[in-house]
Amino acid sequence: MPSATNTPSERPTGADTNYEPYVLQNLDDATNEYHSTICAQCPAAIWYRQGVSRCFCSVMKLSTWPTENAAVTMCDAREAAVVKYAADRAKGPPHA
Repeated sequence: MPSATNTPSERPTGADTNYEPYVLQNLDDATNEYHSTICAQCPAAIWYRQGVSRCFCSVMKLSTWPTENAAVTMCDAREAAVVKYAADRAKGPPHA
């Protein structure tokens, strides 16, 4: 499993976002190994708990965490999802 990167300066970077998935917001700090993947900051990522934290990419249609390979650190799909997320937030909440 990839080593954890715990400080913001060591985490993968890309387009700016304040997005943090609900599942990751509710994890104990001791389970922060997911910070080594850019998916932890991606609006297109579907995070869930099934014994351990898991992530499914809704764009690439594959599991991205946990992985026996290197963690995803750069992804064009994430960059596009962040742009869409920011634009949607700028519009404000949908009208009833």
